[in-house]
Amino acid sequence: MTKHEDDPWVDEKFENTVRNTAYFLWERDGSPEGTEKHYWLLAVEQCLKDRREEERMQRGLVDPI
Repeated sequence: MTKHEDDPWVDEKFENTVRNTAYFLWERDGSPEGTEKHYWLLAVEQCLKDRREEERMQRGLVDPI
């Protein structure tokens, strides 16, 4: 049992996706010091948008390109 398995508000897969996205964006921009929160928030925003689009496609609400 993982430490968050009993917590319905924790999505470890999503958190890992955000972490990887934040790191990619941060590296892409030259790894500026002191900007961890900025890149984390950018990644959360991007990952939430991607997840919403994926859910819409699964429900047939968006035509795939």
